[in-house]
Amino acid sequence: MTQFTQVTVAIQDAEAHGARFGYGRLGIPGRPALLFCQHFMGTVDDHDPALSGAFASDREVILFNNAGQRGRTR
Repeated sequence: MTQFTQVTVAIQDAEAHGARFGYGRLGIPGRPALLFCQHFMGTVDDHDPALSGAFASDREVILFNNAGQRGRTR
């Protein structure tokens, strides 16, 4: 298992069709991952760390920033 939590995971960038998205991956890769999407104008920082941490204890969790949402500084 990775030692990252929602608070410490590095936010990475991905680009598609000229739009930049942010995401962070934590937990155990190998099982089907859970993608945590946020409401309009929400960022990775708006998820409940207790919930994402609980899911990441036995699978990979991907936290997602939609295009134009920065969340914490990368």
